[in-house]
Amino acid sequence: MWFAAAALLAATVHGQDPATGTSAAGAKPGEKLDVAVLYAGEPDHPRTTDWKVFLEAHVRKVGVADIAHLKAADAEGFDVVVADTPPPFDGSGAYKARTVAKLPPDWDRATVALGYAAGSLLGDRKLKLDWL
Repeated sequence: MWFAAAALLAATVHGQDPATGTSAAGAKPGEKLDVAVLYAGEPDHPRTTDWKVFLEAHVRKVGVADIAHLKAADAEGFDVVVADTPPPFDGSGAYKARTVAKLPPDWDRATVALGYAAGSLLGDRKLKLDWL
C-alpha cells in the first residue's frame, strides 16, 4: 500500500512549475488536490481505514465503498476509483476468499486497481495483469 501511496504523492509533485509552486495536478505544496476519490475496499479492514486517512489528507473529497458490491452509481460524483483488497493469504498463510464485484461493460470511471482486486477486475476484461 505504501508504494502506491508514494506513487500518488510523487504524481502530485511531478511537473511542478518553479515560478508558481503549482504541481501538474494544480495543487501547491500543502494544499489538497481538487480531486474526488472513491476507495473501494473491504469496509471493516484496517487497510481501508489507512487509505481513507491518507486520501483525506491529500484530496478534496473521499468516499468508501464495498468492493464486493461496487456499482456504477457508487462512483457518481467521484473523479477516480481506487479498487483494492487485501491479499487472499494472511500472515500465517491461511487463505481467505476475497469478493470483488464485476464491473459493467460500460464502466467509464477512471479506476486504479491494486493487488488482488486488480487481478479480478482486469481478468474479467480479458486484460493481462493477473498474478505473474
